[in-house]
Amino acid sequence: MDFKNKKFLISLCVILLVMFAVVGGAVGAFLMTLYLENQSNAETTVIQGDTIVKNNYIPQTTEEEKIIEAVKQTVPAVVSIVITEEVPVYEKYYIDPFGFGDEFLIPQYRKKGTEKKQVGGGTGFIVSEQGMILTNKHVLVEKEAEYTVFSSSGESYPVEILAKDPFYDLALIKIVIMKTRYFQQLSLAILQSFR
Repeated sequence: MDFKNKKFLISLCVILLVMFAVVGGAVGAFLMTLYLENQSNAETTVIQGDTIVKNNYIPQTTEEEKIIEAVKQTVPAVVSIVITEEVPVYEKYYIDPFGFGDEFLIPQYRKKGTEKKQVGGGTGFIVSEQGMILTNKHVLVEKEAEYTVFSSSGESYPVEILAKDPFYDLALIKIVIMKTRYFQQLSLAILQSFR
């Protein structure tokens, strides 16, 4: 076999190989398209709770509606905690230590009294109808401060501290009011009940 025939056979093999690859790829793509169309037409319907799930897809609006409903139910039991304290008020004045007049004045500060100011805040939620609130211990660190809670309706109430747990960073406070009032509370649950 001479060189010319050998070259022709190699070229023919390469051309046939390329043709078979192209035809095989086209047939494979066609078959895969048919398979995927068949799979998308086969609808899998599963009912989870009150939601119908098709092809493992939960519509986003259903999840959003559940979140909105949960917020509506819990907002009345959530409170804002405002921390107020008597803080000093300072007055700025100037002294002339060298007697140069207004050319060389040094600013000084002196205490002029105190005023009540908001110095911090936090949140909590009501856990009993009588107004017990669960919050974080780090919200209640100021010993001399006054703590006031504001409900979602805008009402404000003074509170007293009942207990603090520094290990878990939890605290229990209670709304102090003279007349009997029942507050909407959040229900607490044991984690195992959700499994």
